[in-house]
Amino acid sequence: MTIKTQLKAIGSSAMIKSMIVVGALTIGAATGPALADSSTPASQKITQEFQLTQSAAADISDAQLQSFASAQSSVVAIQEEWQSRVDSGEVDPNDPQAVEDIRTQMAMAVEQAGLSVEQYNMIFETLQTDPELRQRYQGMQ
Repeated sequence: MTIKTQLKAIGSSAMIKSMIVVGALTIGAATGPALADSSTPASQKITQEFQLTQSAAADISDAQLQSFASAQSSVVAIQEEWQSRVDSGEVDPNDPQAVEDIRTQMAMAVEQAGLSVEQYNMIFETLQTDPELRQRYQGMQ
């Protein structure tokens, strides 16, 4: 899958599903501090998150984008295999062990590409909201 195809896939259903599964790995870490600090108004939290995303885009190197592209390709392949196994009845998507297995496979694929799951998710989210980063990503092909 080329970088251009991967970028187009960012909005696809398979991509969203794979991100939900990988993103589930970091839900506890991401929501823990937010839930602990209930004194900050929601609008201020949104503004802070937007500023963090904007500054994060500037900090994403071309090497990280290349690693993201590699990881993304692997994650999509794992998700497609998982979906095929679910569709054939081989795997029950409600089986906690099966869900944990795919989470582990996806996390390993991301880490083998040289990123943490948190970095992968941050780059994915930033690509959706930052046109300059998307342009850099598309220009890498």
